[in-house]
Amino acid sequence: MDRYTFLLENWDRDLALFFDFIETVCGIGKDNQTYTLLKNEIHTISDLTNWIECFDGDFDSVEFTTNEFMNRKKYMNFNLG
Repeated sequence: MDRYTFLLENWDRDLALFFDFIETVCGIGKDNQTYTLLKNEIHTISDLTNWIECFDGDFDSVEFTTNEFMNRKKYMNFNLG
């Protein structure tokens, strides 16, 4: 199995695989603002799970998904605090 296929099948299992997926499959490099935002906000599997709940499966919608994730996170923090 090649790396691309492996990432397609396993990206949601581990933070390192997720960030590799973002770079390799989605084409979002480390110098991209969305990548930086993801690195700053996704630190746990719980964070990743919350991001995945916003993801519609479209590899081109990572920026939109990240914005939705951030909005949800702000809303949840606002209601908790």
